[in-house]
Amino acid sequence: MIKDQMNTIYSTMPLDKIPWNIKNPPQILTTLVEKEIIKPCKIIDLGCGVGNYILYLANRGFDATGLDISESAIQIAKKSALEKGINCSFIVASVMDYNFDTSKPFDCAYDWEVLHLFSLSAESNISVTLQNF
Repeated sequence: MIKDQMNTIYSTMPLDKIPWNIKNPPQILTTLVEKEIIKPCKIIDLGCGVGNYILYLANRGFDATGLDISESAIQIAKKSALEKGINCSFIVASVMDYNFDTSKPFDCAYDWEVLHLFSLSAESNISVTLQNF
């Protein structure tokens, strides 16, 4: 249901009309990067939408991956990365159900306006994955 809703939103609405689609990264993220509190590393953006923040991070030397439930959003993100010549990866999957490969962990996970939407049960894949780190 949520997957269908997100696909409909990203495939029918202009990006500037989607309330959570903010083109520029939040100041807290840019400050952390600019002050090198978070240095280039392997990072994932959970619920990346159209990839605005992943493009920002990848353009600053991060090995950046975006994960989102919406195939439509990821298609837009991939197109934007290609047009800008930015090397990054995208995964179409639910944050809650994706089976993270703990043998190849990310150094940093980033979320802006996604995880607060979920109730994290002890059985969810993301809860189990976070417990393993």
